[in-house]
Amino acid sequence: MRNTIKRVLHIVSLLAIIFSLALPAVAGASTGPAELARKLLERAEVRGKGIILVLGCADQDLVLHLARNSQYLFHVLDPDEAKVESCRQAAFTAGLYGTRIIVERHTYDQLPHADNVCDAVLAPGLAKGSVPEAELLRVLRPRGVAVFKGGETMRASVDSTHHDWSHWRGTPNNGMVSASTLKPPFLLQWFSSEPFFAYAPNIALAASGRLFFVTGDMKYGAIAGGTPRTIYAYNGYNGMLLWKRTLPEGEPIEWPGYVATRNAFYLATEKGCLILDPQTGERLGTLHAKPGDASA
Repeated sequence: MRNTIKRVLHIVSLLAIIFSLALPAVAGASTGPAELARKLLERAEVRGKGIILVLGCADQDLVLHLARNSQYLFHVLDPDEAKVESCRQAAFTAGLYGTRIIVERHTYDQLPHADNVCDAVLAPGLAKGSVPEAELLRVLRPRGVAVFKGGETMRASVDSTHHDWSHWRGTPNNGMVSASTLKPPFLLQWFSSEPFFAYAPNIALAASGRLFFVTGDMKYGAIAGGTPRTIYAYNGYNGMLLWKRTLPEGEPIEWPGYVATRNAFYLATEKGCLILDPQTGERLGTLHAKPGDASA
């Protein structure tokens, strides 16, 4: 009997440990808005810049902390006009409205966004399944994550018809032929004003939903915009400018010294090959050729 009781207590203890480990990453009601905002962003796997859709604005402090803890633009929707007006006023008072936070009255059954335009969807007050899954997957970009009440998540799949244009001429073998199998209609996804008329010559690379645009230093007459000799990195799904970086002195434009991948942007220079974070532009390291290495 005594051994049986011990075994039962041991099982109960194990279940308690397992339950505590299985608690969702997004804490419950005792978590303050600042900590909850941090955990929501962590759960959504976002960093850098982009557009995040927030469903529900009952917790105004949470919305404000989401903006303060990141560089994202937050589009907040709620069907309650009073909550919308209150959240809008709080964001305006905090100096965040119109630049980091936009609040609108809208239902959740048909979202007011183009396809794949949102980097994440945060709905901490809504249970998974309370918003049409098809509509969420429509507005989420590939690999985008939706976070619901209790920390449950849903991830958008990667479109197999999209392929990278990772090098100046498409691929390492200079094939200049895309493997993408897109079909009409071809619609405008976004429009950027920086730069509007770019310095020439210029090239573009695309990888894992990011677009990299490299500008030269020549004008066509008096028409030119942006900054000459600059790398611009954009979110390929919503056009947000992620970062820009001036090219090293003497760096050519039209040459295979630029390579874009999911995890790095490579910039070959006379002093080595820079490895940049493709989402933030942060320098991750430098590759150096060993003496005697032959160039391809």
